[in-house]
Amino acid sequence: MPKTRKNIQSEKSRAAILAATMDLISKHGFSGTTVDKIAYEAGLSKGSIFWHFNNKEKLFIAVIETIRNGLLQGLSVGQANTLTCKERLNLLLDNYAALIEADCSRCLDLTVLIIEMVETNPELAGRLRDLFSELAELLTALLDEAKERGEVRGDIDTRMTAYAIVGNLQGMTVQYYLNRDRLEYQPIMKAYKKLMLDGLFLCEKRQRMRPTIL
Repeated sequence: MPKTRKNIQSEKSRAAILAATMDLISKHGFSGTTVDKIAYEAGLSKGSIFWHFNNKEKLFIAVIETIRNGLLQGLSVGQANTLTCKERLNLLLDNYAALIEADCSRCLDLTVLIIEMVETNPELAGRLRDLFSELAELLTALLDEAKERGEVRGDIDTRMTAYAIVGNLQGMTVQYYLNRDRLEYQPIMKAYKKLMLDGLFLCEKRQRMRPTIL
């Protein structure tokens, strides 16, 4: 069914609200971001905000979901079946890099917000933590599959490696944020991908040499 003008306008308003919320949270934190500020930043009325979201907590959860969807773009089951494990991991890292380049401060501050939320809003802190945990579990499953296929080293702990990757990505974000005047993110990611992918994945020749397990 084609979208009506009303549907299109509603989607634009929702996107403007999410963008304004992310921008304000990155500057003022969750506690300092009010619905009044969001409405002013988005150029909408408070009524419009509450029409899309019941409260500020629901709005923040939607922001988290937006980030999640950006990270996992292209990694749905149907699309993933056409890619190798290495290609999927490479795609995930590219998605992360795209989010950072779009607005590093937002991604960094959303990470830092977990600390604020632990004290002020444990439920939302859990939502943020779940975002990174979901990413780590997805990586764990991907590495388990690669291990079964003989694509990665057999001596790695896939779950701990997955959490190490997530931690490295967050650390890289901090480094880029602190050195944006002299560093670009893509070269950092390129160096990390070479280090990480070459360290995990076996070359095709070594994969062919692995004995077949009956």
